[in-house]
Amino acid sequence: MRPPHAIIDGYPSRTISITTTDVAQSIPAAELRYNGAPVIGALVSCEDENVRFTVGDATPDAATQVGHIIQNEWEWVRLHGSKAVRTFQFVSAALQTAGIIHITLEFEDPAV
Repeated sequence: MRPPHAIIDGYPSRTISITTTDVAQSIPAAELRYNGAPVIGALVSCEDENVRFTVGDATPDAATQVGHIIQNEWEWVRLHGSKAVRTFQFVSAALQTAGIIHITLEFEDPAV
């Protein structure tokens, strides 16, 4: 069951939405900085279909069931730290079932 609220750390600048496929994707490198400030966290959710994800060296794969599942419209994931965000990869949880992943990126406060 979805937690009642999400905690946003840092300076949230934008939310990006990406359609998932059977091929692992990462957050585009151009999205990982805001006004020179590095990314420090992210809030991730999905809609339409479940999403499979990994953080670190592993690559998610629906065919071999590698990675964790974010259930469509019921769960969200918090990524803490720039390495977790930079190494976050995702695919559709089931082959040939595209979903949409939403990622709110958080940065160090650019005013500091």
